[in-house]
Amino acid sequence: CQVTILEGETSAAVALTVRDDGRGESAETIVLSVVIDSAGSTGLMPGAPLALTIDEDPAFPTVSLVYDGDTTVQEGERPQMMIQLSEPVSEDITVNLVGGGTATFGSSEDWHSLAYSGANITAGSCDAVTGTSCQITIPANSAGAITVQITIHDDTTTEPLENIVISLEIDPSDTSLVQAGSSSSVTFDIPANTSNSIRFASTDVLMVTEGAASFVRVDIAISDRLPAGAQVTLMATSETTAEDGDYALMPAQNQLSGNAAYANGVYTFPENTASPAILILEAIPDTDTDNERVVLRLTNPNLPRGWSIAEPSTVEIMIREPVESVSAQ
Repeated sequence: CQVTILEGETSAAVALTVRDDGRGESAETIVLSVVIDSAGSTGLMPGAPLALTIDEDPAFPTVSLVYDGDTTVQEGERPQMMIQLSEPVSEDITVNLVGGGTATFGSSEDWHSLAYSGANITAGSCDAVTGTSCQITIPANSAGAITVQITIHDDTTTEPLENIVISLEIDPSDTSLVQAGSSSSVTFDIPANTSNSIRFASTDVLMVTEGAASFVRVDIAISDRLPAGAQVTLMATSETTAEDGDYALMPAQNQLSGNAAYANGVYTFPENTASPAILILEAIPDTDTDNERVVLRLTNPNLPRGWSIAEPSTVEIMIREPVESVSAQ
């Protein structure tokens, strides 16, 4: 910065502005030195440098997102975090919670329902967090923490390891009032679902001839022992003229329990079932003369976590009309 001392004068004023950067800092020093321009240096010598001290700026209050539990969470859990101020602030503070990670947010997805509550705020929730902000206002002079809770959805889908990242961001309008604390994000890991499965044991078309006591066996393969009470639904659809009364679907003895059904039935596996489950389809005699085709389909309304329906999930059964014998005359 060039300064000119006018002829006949012994000094010139220099103004120094110390900027308020809004950050808490320890004491700092500014050193100013005089360098005489060579064109006017005759008989002049520079004096000693001038040292100026900027006093310590007390640290700003900080806001943090705190979680002290196990960051590996299971499906169905509801981990709770805390938004904490290091000290009360004289004005309202607005923060934004942003959700991310590899897990999908949504009411029927991997996680949902980010809710918050506290002694001095109105409880609320955000239903669209990932990719957007969930805005929370901390009231002025508030000393209490705000509880933030997410819900990990419990499903039966086979999935790899996933994670959820919740980040705390200070609203730009409030960065002159508070700073980010030492913890501003939490990452939750959701372990992979195991790949246990239920499926039909064969892809072959099963055949049964209509007649008295005509049965066909349908095997259901189970990859591991099922816990007690696990249910599977079998949907039966008729592709031709089969109708109620043409066949009946029932569990074999000592295997599944459930209702005999024409259209569909819900079957419950016994505790610790490990061997293939067996269903019986009975071809009931009728007066029709056409072959009939029935398709059974597995669905999973109430399978335990870590289980899924695998392929083949359908099996085809042909109900053939009996062939009349012709005797020689």
